Parts: sequence; C-alpha cells; structure tokens
Amino acid sequence: MIDAFVAMGGNEDTTGNVDAEKLIRIIKNEFELTIDIEGLIKEVDTDGSGVIEFGEFKELLKTNYL
Repeated sequence: MIDAFVAMGGNEDTTGNVDAEKLIRIIKNEFELTIDIEGLIKEVDTDGSGVIEFGEFKELLKTNYL
C-alpha cells in the first residue's frame, strides 16, 4: 500500500499526499476503470482538501469498488 502511495506522489514515511485530480486521471485514463472515483474520493477526503493523505488513501483502497 505504501508503494502505491509513493507511486502516486506520497512519501515512503507516509507523509505527503496524492493529488486527487492526478488520481482521477490515472484511474480513468491509464487504468480505464469505470468506477465512480470522484465519489469515492469525496467520501474519503474527509477534510475536503483535494489531496489524499495516507490514511485517506488506505480507506480508498479498502473500498469494495477498487
């Protein structure tokens, strides 16, 4: 999970964050998944920052949709 976080822009020590727009582009354009990634991000980005911290990233990956 940490490797995926780092690949998306976070740090190995779980600091930093992943830009939500970048994540949306990758899910839709590179992986061509049809999930509602915007809705999922809205659910996990509890502080509404537009970036995904490690705790939020873990929650995103725990969903049944991915």
